[in-house]
Amino acid sequence: MVKIVYFDYHGVLDRRHFAGLLETIAAAARRPDVPAVIATVKPSGYAYACGRMTPTDFWSAIAHDYGAAAATAGKKYILHVDPIREMWQLLNEIHPHIQLGLFSDCSLDKLAAIRNAYDLPTFFDSILFSCEAGVSKEDADFYQTMTQNQVYLPGECLLIDDNPDNVARAIASGFQAHVFSSPSECRQFLGTVVQKDPLVQEG
Repeated sequence: MVKIVYFDYHGVLDRRHFAGLLETIAAAARRPDVPAVIATVKPSGYAYACGRMTPTDFWSAIAHDYGAAAATAGKKYILHVDPIREMWQLLNEIHPHIQLGLFSDCSLDKLAAIRNAYDLPTFFDSILFSCEAGVSKEDADFYQTMTQNQVYLPGECLLIDDNPDNVARAIASGFQAHVFSSPSECRQFLGTVVQKDPLVQEG
């Protein structure tokens, strides 16, 4: 039985995501080989997302490797809050009927922007950001942290994520998980999970 539904922030509740950041950096630096940019930036991006590298150091490294224009464009892209409004409406509709959680790979500077835009405790009963946990969704420890307070067992948690690899990792850690594809698909899926909710089932 699902007792709490966790939503990923980037790609599920917000249109901006790390892959888009890398594409933005590559475009601003006029580097057509995006996979090469991804391979180069990923290690520092991981440290940045886990709070092991300060935002200042990360953006300085991007400016050094790809130019000031790329760093400026990257910051403008990823630090902008760009909500998927249909999903936030869905949160409002289902919250009276089930506990909600938020989980995300998120840097310290993006977290500040999110908290400036939203009163997160109004929407979520449990919140986990990689920059505060010190690990990312690539790590098994991230999922163990979600249940370390023993309020919920892994099997009682449903994770909604737009990245199939993260969904696979969550399932391997004992969680229920679902790949997000669109607000309408998510609404339909949750209608099978959040029972006795006419807003979800009829929306």
